[in-house]
Amino acid sequence: MTKKSIFLIGVALLAGGCGDAADRLSRERAALQESVNRRETEFGPLAGRYEGTLSDFDGGNARRVTLVLVPMILIVQNPGQNDVSEVATLGGGLNLVLEGEDGDELLPIAQFTVARFEPESGRLRLSGAIQTASSSGPVVNSLDATIEGTRLKGQVLNSSRGSLGWLDVVREAQP
Repeated sequence: MTKKSIFLIGVALLAGGCGDAADRLSRERAALQESVNRRETEFGPLAGRYEGTLSDFDGGNARRVTLVLVPMILIVQNPGQNDVSEVATLGGGLNLVLEGEDGDELLPIAQFTVARFEPESGRLRLSGAIQTASSSGPVVNSLDATIEGTRLKGQVLNSSRGSLGWLDVVREAQP
């Protein structure tokens, strides 16, 4: 074998290896995009403005609230890599409705940036944090709920107060 033949065989092997890596990366990106598309399809119908109550578990002390959910795309760093991925999720906020002289005012009590939804069971879990001006830092929030049609029911928790109560809200009609 000549030096030229050995060199050409080496180049061919390297080119084949690079092609395999590129194919693998292309397949991974296609799978990630499919996951994003599937989640966007699942989360889309859940988005909207919900109104109802947040009450103690015995149904007492019911306070009027709104829950606004919006589909979001988070950009996350891929572990051990120099690139990022898009992750479809559902975010939003839970607000107390305070009746005032000039109309209703909203007091944010929880924000959510990450969602997990199981369409088969209708179970929705939201989590996130709301920034505070106190030295305790952000307050972590979670909502563990079930969705039946346009009604969402579940428990709202946060890291500063524990249980905030039982949420029972209905999504407004979409225009």
